[in-house]
Amino acid sequence: MCEHMGSVFSDKIYGSWREIQREKYEKLWHELMLLGLNIKNGLALDVGIGRGYFEEFLIDKNDKNKIKIIGVDKSRDMLEKCSALLNRLVQADGDNLPFMDEVFDCVVCFDTVHLLKSVDEMKRVLKCSGFLLISEPYLEQRRDMINNIISARGLSLIKEFVVEGREKELVVVCKKL
Repeated sequence: MCEHMGSVFSDKIYGSWREIQREKYEKLWHELMLLGLNIKNGLALDVGIGRGYFEEFLIDKNDKNKIKIIGVDKSRDMLEKCSALLNRLVQADGDNLPFMDEVFDCVVCFDTVHLLKSVDEMKRVLKCSGFLLISEPYLEQRRDMINNIISARGLSLIKEFVVEGREKELVVVCKKL
């Protein structure tokens, strides 16, 4: 993840994304439920947690105590801004995750995968048959990049879809083989 991410994504920009992100999460949640995938079960990792908008959304969907998510971000500033939301936060680079192999049932990565060298670390920490959810602003080049990464990494595509709203997002859900 970018060293200067905190300065590029200012409070003004992050503040304006809250509702846009929530709209995306509502549509994404519906698709996950149709697939029978539930982030509420097991242990999840959010790579590039940012302000914790996804966790905020999940808390609104459930009892806060039932959510078992660890948030990772390279920026200490980002982690401090979402520390009231989650107490399980780790400052780390998404390309060098400080976790043992195969510990997470689910790994999510919103608007961050294009900043990483690969998805190898996310795959490494994901349990066999666990699922990886990647969401990126829609660009045809990113669709190709994500599909190439997934096919070359021992992940099986479950579903790819586009969330249309105020922003257009490509969402890819895969399972670890």
